[in-house]
Amino acid sequence: MKAKSALNNLEKVAINEKSIRNWKLTAAWKLINRAIMCQRNSIRPCYYSGSGRFTSKLDYTADVKHLLEKAGIRYTLTNDAPRGSETGNLIILTHIEY
Repeated sequence: MKAKSALNNLEKVAINEKSIRNWKLTAAWKLINRAIMCQRNSIRPCYYSGSGRFTSKLDYTADVKHLLEKAGIRYTLTNDAPRGSETGNLIILTHIEY
């Protein structure tokens, strides 16, 4: 699948999906869109935000997988953390040509 057609499919999903106004799905859409626009094949859907005692872990793995399946984009979910923690989740976009 070409990158342009992947972005078009993702845009169609965003328009047709009624729950895209949900902030979690919007953040997941931004992660996928940024990865395709920057010509990267990997997405890290889990990360920490904030500093000090106001730190929180954000996990968008399920939302990213949902949007990729709806858009018809093939992916592989792997984990590269030594102990298998959630922050090691890595989604690799397969079959995207740049």
